[in-house]
Amino acid sequence: MTELHQRIIRLVKRAGADGISGDELFRLAYEHRELMRYVGSRHNMEPKRRALKSLIWQINRDYGLRIRGSHCAGGWYWWT
Repeated sequence: MTELHQRIIRLVKRAGADGISGDELFRLAYEHRELMRYVGSRHNMEPKRRALKSLIWQINRDYGLRIRGSHCAGGWYWWT
């Protein structure tokens, strides 16, 4: 499991039953990291959402964990 996967899991678990917004999860997960290939346009959040969604999918698939997400604007994630 990569350090980034572990960080995402910790952040989602810490958010509890209320969950965490996709934009906030991305910001916290990538804090102090080189974001150039993920950030895209400042006004276009879609590259961020796709990158985060892909990482969540990998975590669920590869490690048998269950992080759920909603399809609202920006996404919302919680631990199940």
